[in-house]
Amino acid sequence: MKRLLPLLLLSSCASVGSINETPITQQKNECPNGVCENVEVFEEPVSTVSEEVNFLSHGDTLSGEILRPVGVSGPLPGILILHDFGTHNRDGMVRESFGIHLPVEVPIYRTMAEQLAALGFAVMIYDKRTCVEGGRVWCTYPRAYLNAGKDDLGSVLADDAQSAMKSFTARKDISGVSLIGHGQGAELALELSRRGVKMRSIAALSLSNASVTQQVVYQLRSSKEALETRLKEKNDAETDEMRKQLVKVEASLAEAKIAFAADTKNASFGGVDGTVWKSFDRLHEHALEHAQVHTIPLLVVIGTMDLNSPDSDEEKLKSRLGKGVRWESLDGVSHDLVDLTSDATTISQDLSQILVDFLKTPTR
Repeated sequence: MKRLLPLLLLSSCASVGSINETPITQQKNECPNGVCENVEVFEEPVSTVSEEVNFLSHGDTLSGEILRPVGVSGPLPGILILHDFGTHNRDGMVRESFGIHLPVEVPIYRTMAEQLAALGFAVMIYDKRTCVEGGRVWCTYPRAYLNAGKDDLGSVLADDAQSAMKSFTARKDISGVSLIGHGQGAELALELSRRGVKMRSIAALSLSNASVTQQVVYQLRSSKEALETRLKEKNDAETDEMRKQLVKVEASLAEAKIAFAADTKNASFGGVDGTVWKSFDRLHEHALEHAQVHTIPLLVVIGTMDLNSPDSDEEKLKSRLGKGVRWESLDGVSHDLVDLTSDATTISQDLSQILVDFLKTPTR
């Protein structure tokens, strides 16, 4: 049973082990039609180097990096990391999510990219279109970048991911690409598969049976219930502040229900237009429908401390996706891939090993 921590919330990389500076020559790994057999990974991590890259989508220039091991000749197996819902840049800096407050900000995507690149992969990360000026301090895209998605942002984000994939796979130093999608990024990965984009495998991290809007409503209701419970138990000065929080949560819940309603027009929630929220729901449904029938190797990883969705979410997702999916449940791991029972300053070491094992030998 997940433990809900009362929290009103809507929405230097880790070490990769010993470093081997000796140049390594990796044999070319052919991947006909974008699908390849097993790949070899290094026995020990090596140092990495990064290259700035740009690609175009909807007339806008999106920026990112490709990280790869130093001293390697020959094409490398590629990995494209797709980000969760929100204003993420390529690093994926996370300090808190629903019910969780980490001791430091964790660069979850850069850490993952560094670890995988050090073991012999070429890994692409990029700044998500939603990372615009006026939001988080590291976001630099013009706010005009959101204009392309004002009617169907979910589809535009999938177009961005497809453009990133196209530019990545066109490189002569890349031999076959796997997708690692986190949260909404997992839905984007499945959407690219639905569109017929060639890929080696998909690792879907923190994938949910619930859509983004369903998760928001669940989180608001859970916050409301937690505050009401605490108010019944308290009888001191804290209650005034808690009552104010409760009023805010109730107002947010009412606003969300209006914005998320199917027949509502010109309504917004959290500064996001209702049509955008609906586009996220469409992306979610298309992705999960396709996941039931696609044949590309698929890994789904869920943390037991993922508080973004109800306790029953994982079993519902398993039932919906059926057979042919590799499942991993990680004890103590949060939605943002941090092991809260061990080192909460970096991504889970168990997750890192699971990803390496799957990417090395993907099976359906």
